[in-house]
Amino acid sequence: CFFFFKQKTAYEISACLVGSEMCIRDRTNVDGVNTIVLKMKTDLERIQIIMKSFDKPLLERERKQMKPLQADDFDQTYKAIIQSKHGNIKSEGSQIHKIVKEIMDTIKIDKKNDKSVNAWKNYQDYINNTVVEGLSNVVQTSLIYINEQLSPAFLKKLDNYLPLFDIRLELGYDDIKYEPAIEEVTHGQSVRNIIKSYILDFYHISTLINRLDTQGVGDYLIEMRDNFDLKYHLSHVTENLDYIEAETEKYRQSFQVYSYLWTSDAKEMFEHFLHEEEEKEVVNQKAAQIAQQAAQEDEIKTLDEGMQMTGQHPLLKGAREFIPSLELFDEHITKMKTIQVEISSIKTPNDIAWIRITSQPLKIALDSKVTNRIKIYTEFLLIQTRVTLKNLVEFVDMIKDGIHLDPSEKPEDNELLMKVMKIISVVKVVEPSTEKIVKRMKEMVSLLKKHNVPMEEEYLNKIDNVYTQFGETVQRVYKVKANILPLQAQEQVNVKKKLEKFQQKVKDFRIEFKETLPFIYDETSGDDKIDQSYELINQWYFKLGEIEKQAKGYNELEILFELEQSGFKDLKDCRQDLRSLKVMWDAVSMITNTYNAVSYTHLTLPTIYSVQISVVAVSLKKKNDNVRTFTY
Repeated sequence: CFFFFKQKTAYEISACLVGSEMCIRDRTNVDGVNTIVLKMKTDLERIQIIMKSFDKPLLERERKQMKPLQADDFDQTYKAIIQSKHGNIKSEGSQIHKIVKEIMDTIKIDKKNDKSVNAWKNYQDYINNTVVEGLSNVVQTSLIYINEQLSPAFLKKLDNYLPLFDIRLELGYDDIKYEPAIEEVTHGQSVRNIIKSYILDFYHISTLINRLDTQGVGDYLIEMRDNFDLKYHLSHVTENLDYIEAETEKYRQSFQVYSYLWTSDAKEMFEHFLHEEEEKEVVNQKAAQIAQQAAQEDEIKTLDEGMQMTGQHPLLKGAREFIPSLELFDEHITKMKTIQVEISSIKTPNDIAWIRITSQPLKIALDSKVTNRIKIYTEFLLIQTRVTLKNLVEFVDMIKDGIHLDPSEKPEDNELLMKVMKIISVVKVVEPSTEKIVKRMKEMVSLLKKHNVPMEEEYLNKIDNVYTQFGETVQRVYKVKANILPLQAQEQVNVKKKLEKFQQKVKDFRIEFKETLPFIYDETSGDDKIDQSYELINQWYFKLGEIEKQAKGYNELEILFELEQSGFKDLKDCRQDLRSLKVMWDAVSMITNTYNAVSYTHLTLPTIYSVQISVVAVSLKKKNDNVRTFTY
């Protein structure tokens, strides 16, 4: 009800105050009374003018600052303006208190006169209500203005409207985020926090003028908080903020289609691609080889044995033998480039009501992620090309160096003959697959060129030149091979004689192996027998390793001289028996140690040994039919 006091009421209160004090003392001083009443009336009007001067939005965009501002700039710009207005309100509030004090001093209220005191209190209440009304008008005007700036419906009616805030959409550690955030945050800055801080600044004016009805003690914050009109406008601010949060979140979620770019590891995905497609490629290529070479079993066997002798394919050393098809590489790279174009076409900035979203930081980050994935694919192909080409160059140089001396010109040099024959054997292994490997290299280079991958060399020309050198060198190798045929035949006879002697050595080794090693367990024997058995197994382990090494050397000679491969089955049987013996004596040792720790039993120890060890022996026999019969 205090909002509806009128000027007349204030005048009547003034007259009452003066009449109660001055007129009683000096009824004849009518002119003096009139002067005081007019001063009180004038001062009241001054207070009303002061309060009306406040009635402007505390936060108001200036024309020269109509462009969207980043959060820090916005805060810095408008906080200074509001603080200046706060200072003015506080200063004018002090002036109001000064005016009221002057009035009080002029009329000199008789505190013993209840009528005079009540009249003064009513006058104070009236001025106090004028201040409350003025402050609430300022807050309301400010809330209405900011609501207009936040209302999508209102903003649509404006021409050439520019948003309040310019915020960035960025790629964080594990997700996309706004910088600053839109929603309210506990720490740091956000759009909602900024708006909230300005609203608090609006309400803060109620604390800048001390209350008039309590002799300057307290403020008007409670009246502002309880004001229904202010609560109504405040609820609209909340609705507008909720709307902008929902809309900006929708926009942020629209980028989740690219989430795999930051949620999955690019290298792990590439390794999965290699492994998955590699398995398919291995199956396909091996099936093709079997179908193509089914009628050439002897030659295949020779090539496989030659590969075993030389180890990894010389041209693929440090490279992958089987890789996914280049069509799949092309498909993946093209797909990534399409995504890259799609990302580059994303509109930025994008305005959502009063928020301008600059997505350029996100676009740069996503483009970098895609570029990195493309680079993983292209770098792999480039490395495969470099390594394979380097291997081909080194292989050609090795062949040239290996055949620069012709053994036919030095028939007495057996070491030279063996060296050249090894070279010939390696060439026989490598030559059939070289054309395919070279073709693969050239296709890789062509694919890299298609996708504009910078290369430090003109690889296609270099590949052709090196492959030409390879062909010429191979022709020289076969010429040397023809020259050494007589020497090869003569040495073949010698190798066969050496093989016969070694075959006999292997048979003798097998006989001694069976006679010496502890295949028999005497249950009356103690720990000494177990220790001796382990020692024998250990000694024959090293002996077997030495003779297996010699056997491997003879297998390589058989490959060189194109002889039938010897399997050396006796050595394989020795190896199997040695493993089985180790298992058996481990079991014997375990059983013996277990029952040595037992001080009583219903069965005699020999009976238990016999039962347990027989179980172990039968178990070994079931696992491998080639295991020699053990005696226990």
